[in-house]
Amino acid sequence: MQNKLDWYFDLEPALEAARKQGKSIMLQFHREECAGCKKMYAGTYLDPEVQQELIQWFIPVRQDVIKNRDIRSRYSAYWTPSFFFLDHRGKNLLSFNGYLGTEDFRVLMRLGKASLDIPRG
Repeated sequence: MQNKLDWYFDLEPALEAARKQGKSIMLQFHREECAGCKKMYAGTYLDPEVQQELIQWFIPVRQDVIKNRDIRSRYSAYWTPSFFFLDHRGKNLLSFNGYLGTEDFRVLMRLGKASLDIPRG
């Protein structure tokens, strides 16, 4: 399966894209030797439904938990993989730590979307 996800690797351009496109951000922290991250990239993120929903609802951003210390401390990230659902201003409304398979990740995306949509009415 082909990966159709176009990840951002810098939060500021992702926030600008989120504002322009009227979307929220799904920020994932990872690290090079993270087994759960590798499983996400080799399985969960390759699922066509995951890709479609992630692209439709969010701007996907990936940050290295070791290298991107300023972003890590901004969101108090300490685990990999970890997921943060941010509004277009960068405010975190939902977070989760740990590997998720396809169906569980799709549920998390729905929870993230709801957490971001409900305050908008």
